[in-house]
Amino acid sequence: GFLLWGQWEFYENYFRGDPLFGELVFAFGATFTCLFFLYMMGTMAEANRTPETHQTFSIATTGISLVAAWSWEHCFDTAFDIIGEEYQVGYQGFVPKLVLSIVIPLALLPMYLQHVRPRVREIDVRYHKEHEGHEHGHEHGHEGIGEHGHGHGHSQEAAPAPIEA
Repeated sequence: GFLLWGQWEFYENYFRGDPLFGELVFAFGATFTCLFFLYMMGTMAEANRTPETHQTFSIATTGISLVAAWSWEHCFDTAFDIIGEEYQVGYQGFVPKLVLSIVIPLALLPMYLQHVRPRVREIDVRYHKEHEGHEHGHEHGHEGIGEHGHGHGHSQEAAPAPIEA
């Protein structure tokens, strides 16, 4: 909702001109605003490192990240529409859009698999090892039983192993 409201305000009151440039300006603004909030959350997380805080910050980080991601998705959508109109070879721009929708992920996939995914898994495994005792409810006397009568869903077996490069 905030993203749509922000775009509405931006285009109605602050920006007039090329639609793709407007999408880019909005996406940069949204990204830097999201980075500011993520930085502030990161500084607050240092003071309070409970599993509940980690879960709350994880959910908030996902929401904030989606704002930035969706604003960039609007840029890509506008760019794809422009490319489809300019380089139309039939089917109302379907062919260039199809080629780009295959080529772009294929170009980004190796970098993601080689660098991003292993690093994220390594951080996740390290976090779970550091908070192993806290996740099972030992500090509260719950002995690993969650609210539904089951464990918390975090076990050593479920933690993914880092991928060897």
